Amino acid sequence: MKVADVSCQTVGGLLSRWYDGTLAEVEADVYEQHMLVCPPCQRQNDKLRVALAAIPAVADVRPGAELVTELLRYAREHGSAGVW
Repeated sequence: MKVADVSCQTVGGLLSRWYDGTLAEVEADVYEQHMLVCPPCQRQNDKLRVALAAIPAVADVRPGAELVTELLRYAREHGSAGVW
């Protein structure tokens, strides 16, 4: 695989695997070389990096007991079709 032969769409498909560290060495090389010459892909890469960095800061939000009780009551009264 050569950098010149790789489209932005192909590189976009490698993005999350690159961050996960699951790309084969040749794929990682192509991805990294493409990033050196493609400003649109660089911006996409930067956006993903920022988003991934923010994930640990997001609180683990759980519905309150009252909401769960009300949803279950509604589901019993209206059947599962009424919930969704």
